[in-house]
Amino acid sequence: MVKKDVELGLWGTLLVTAGAILLSWAAYEIAFLPILRPSRGAVDRSLDLKQGAPDDEGVETSKPEESEVREDSTAPSKQE
Repeated sequence: MVKKDVELGLWGTLLVTAGAILLSWAAYEIAFLPILRPSRGAVDRSLDLKQGAPDDEGVETSKPEESEVREDSTAPSKQE
């Protein structure tokens, strides 16, 4: 009989502890919601792979045309 009481006490303690952890997490989320919402959005944008660098599969990087290249006055010209 003692062993059955110990098992019920163990499961009861486990249930109360899990409930307390979930309640603490919910309170944290509610309390810090104004801070967490923008920061999670920033993390999502920074981890978004679609907005990152182009895929390496079949995508060739193009060189800028000569009209797009800004010439520096101190650099030697191509004609020399």
